[in-house]
Amino acid sequence: MATSTLQQQPVSLNDTPVEPLQSNGASARHDLTTTLAYVDPSVTEEQFEAADKKFGSNPNTYREFGKELTFTIEDVADRGGDFSLDKEGFTYVKHASALKEEDFEDEEKVMKIYRAEVAELVKKVTGAPRVHVFNTMSRVSRGKIFEEKASNEKHGQNYRVHVDQNNIGVEKVIRDNCPPEELEELFKKRVQIINVWRPIRQIFRDPFGVADLTTQDPDNILTLNVYTKDGVCIPTLGCRVNTKHHWYYKYAQKPDDVLMFLQFDSKIGGHCYGRVPHSAFKDMEYEDAEPRRSIEARALVFYDEESKDYRSEVY
Repeated sequence: MATSTLQQQPVSLNDTPVEPLQSNGASARHDLTTTLAYVDPSVTEEQFEAADKKFGSNPNTYREFGKELTFTIEDVADRGGDFSLDKEGFTYVKHASALKEEDFEDEEKVMKIYRAEVAELVKKVTGAPRVHVFNTMSRVSRGKIFEEKASNEKHGQNYRVHVDQNNIGVEKVIRDNCPPEELEELFKKRVQIINVWRPIRQIFRDPFGVADLTTQDPDNILTLNVYTKDGVCIPTLGCRVNTKHHWYYKYAQKPDDVLMFLQFDSKIGGHCYGRVPHSAFKDMEYEDAEPRRSIEARALVFYDEESKDYRSEVY
C-alpha cells in the first residue's frame, strides 16, 4: 500500500530534488504565543449563514461569532519531515519551484507549469497513482481590517481556524474535475484532498499554522456557508473552540519550505475525515513587515485501494 511518509533521501522531480526537513538539531525553535479565532460554541450554523448573507464574507475574522484562544504555536524548525500525512495530517518538504517570484503573477505559468510541479510532488510524497490539481490561489496579506478589493486582486490572509471542504464539497470537486464515466468507480476508491502551501517570498508577517490531526475532535466542526460580496455561496467548515489543538508552523518559512496538509481522507472516516484545521495568525514582532505572499494548490489524490462511501454523511 502506498504511504504518505516521505523516504529520508532526496528523490528526483523533473531534476528538482524533494526531501524532508531533517531532524539534525541545527535550527533553534522559535515557538510563538498568539491568539487564534474559533467559532463560539454557542453559535449555530443558521445564525452564521444569516449574518454572512447580510454582511458578505469577511475572510479575516468570525466577527461577533468568534472566540479567540491563546496558544503557543510550536516551530517545526528542521523537524518538518518528522510529521506525516498519515498520522498528524501534515508534513514539510524541501522543494524548489522552477518558477521565480515574478512568475507567480503569470496565470498561464501557474496553470501550466506550477500545477504540473505540484501534481508530481504529491505523487512522489504519497505514492498515489493519480493526482489532479484542481485549484491554485495566491494570497497577499491585507491586514486585519477587511477592505473592498478589485476582483483581480489576490486573496488576503485568513485569520479563521477552518477547513476547506465538507463531504458535499468533496463530492462536488470530484464531479467537477473527473470524467463522468469514471465517477462511480472513483467514489469507491480512497481519495484525499491535499493542500500544498508555499511562500512566494520568505514569510515573517502573518505566518501560517496547522493543527495536529490527532488533536482534532469531529464534534467541533460545523458547516459554514460563506457568502461572497456578489452572493456566491462557498461551503466550508469552521472549528468550534478546541483547547486540545496542538498547533505548528515554520518560522521564517522560505519558498522551498513546502507545507503539505490534508483537507480530506476517505480512509480515515469518522475521525474528521483527515481534516486538518489551519489558519493565519499574528506575530506582533513582524506586524510592520512586508505583506506575506503565498500560493496554495489543492490536489485530488486517488489510490487503488477501496474506501467507504462518505457521500451520505453530513461532514
